[in-house]
Amino acid sequence: METLAGRARVQAEFSDVSEMIIWARNMAGFTQLALAKASGISENTILRAEKGRLQPSAEKLFKILNTCGFCISLEPMETEGE
Repeated sequence: METLAGRARVQAEFSDVSEMIIWARNMAGFTQLALAKASGISENTILRAEKGRLQPSAEKLFKILNTCGFCISLEPMETEGE
């Protein structure tokens, strides 16, 4: 596992946002209620996002992930033939 400034760098792929939120919350050891309290985002919003009933705004998604200790980074995709 690669490290950046003493932190482990995790590479993960998700099929949707709900999967990403559940994974980050579980990795951080939060319950939905604890994540809601720590992030300032309602428990109902987190529940609905995890069930796929709500697509959170980018701002809310980043806040949820940051509260869990994660961020999103973008990298160029490999194209066929590379």
